[in-house]
Amino acid sequence: MVGGAGRDRTDDILLAKQALSQLSYGP
Repeated sequence: MVGGAGRDRTDDILLAKQALSQLSYGP
């Protein structure tokens, strides 16, 4: 379960980075 929690947290960080990138490069 610990490994799964770490993976979920990493996914959240990746999604956050993608969201910030979209906002930065957005119109």
